[in-house]
Amino acid sequence: MAQENPEGFTKNLEVFSDEEKKWAQLLLDNGQGHIFNDWPGPGTEDEGKRKLLKQVEKLDGIYPGGIAAYYKNSIALLAASLKGENPYDGWNPEIPSGERLQFNTDAFTKYEQLGNVEAGYAGFVLVAGGLGERLGYPGIKVELPIELQTETCFLGWYISYILALQERASMAQGKTVELPLAIMTSGDTHEKTIALLDRNSWFGMSKEQLTIVKQEKIPALINNEAQFAMSDKYTISTKPHGHGDVHQLMYQNKVAERLLGFEGRLGREVAVQQ
Repeated sequence: MAQENPEGFTKNLEVFSDEEKKWAQLLLDNGQGHIFNDWPGPGTEDEGKRKLLKQVEKLDGIYPGGIAAYYKNSIALLAASLKGENPYDGWNPEIPSGERLQFNTDAFTKYEQLGNVEAGYAGFVLVAGGLGERLGYPGIKVELPIELQTETCFLGWYISYILALQERASMAQGKTVELPLAIMTSGDTHEKTIALLDRNSWFGMSKEQLTIVKQEKIPALINNEAQFAMSDKYTISTKPHGHGDVHQLMYQNKVAERLLGFEGRLGREVAVQQ
């Protein structure tokens, strides 16, 4: 929703290039006129003003559809939340059809063998954008030890399971199989996750198996009008967008295409030990 031009916006237009004016107008057209309220006139803190508009340009490239789509979606979701609307109204859970297997039966063995073959075509995705602050841990969550005897961290434990399944799939298929893993990090965890992998020789995985995609942050909101929060006069506060970003990031980074081609590039025939 466009707003009347605040004084801080109109009196500073002469400071900006045409490109910078475009980003300033984008804010105004999408309910963010409050950002300009405390701006001084031309010649005062102009670098700070330009820094904010540069941030707007970056933020516009992060969300599908840009800031306009983010603002529109935020308004709709906040209104629905305020009304107490439930997006699952009208849906009923159903128990899926399938086999109920008992351990150590012929059927169990049969389907386990089939599963080992099919596992060789699997790929894995781990959402790892969080810090361990709420758990009283100063590092990243995937670095947390899962037990005290060996202090194996979560990421090492997770990868060990993939490698164990990889070994079973290789035996079942009669060739070496390498199962790919994609990890979504955030600005808070990206460098630390790579450092953790490097310190531990990627926990036995090859680097070709692992894809890391970084989740960028989006503007934080202060009210049901979806106005952006400000860290200071010339900096929009940002926050992680949540786990749902993993699908968007996988699409943008062509992760699915990479996973589809992975087995064909790296698989090779080997002798199967009986």
